[in-house]
Amino acid sequence: MNTQPEYHNARPKPQTLELPKYLKWLRSQRCVSCGASKTEYLDIVPAHPSGGGMAKKEHDSYALPLCVNCHAFEHRNPKTFWNGIDRYRLIAEHLTQWWLIERKKS
Repeated sequence: MNTQPEYHNARPKPQTLELPKYLKWLRSQRCVSCGASKTEYLDIVPAHPSGGGMAKKEHDSYALPLCVNCHAFEHRNPKTFWNGIDRYRLIAEHLTQWWLIERKKS
């Protein structure tokens, strides 16, 4: 007789890292593509180069600032847009800069 509950093999849903202060700060940064000072959109870079899974929200730490025009172009032609841009280096640079600013505040 099996005494285990039916859900014993269920895996917990992974938690998404949410950084509202970081996203607010990113909106004040220049577009990573053209340098425009007004960035209204943040593009979430997939955590894995092969892309994200269905219905998965990536961690906020993978966001990068894009202006309206670059954001639209990126969605139409993602391979062309990111060609020659090291997005993971940009992510690391933005996170480091933000962390240093936040650290000085405390």
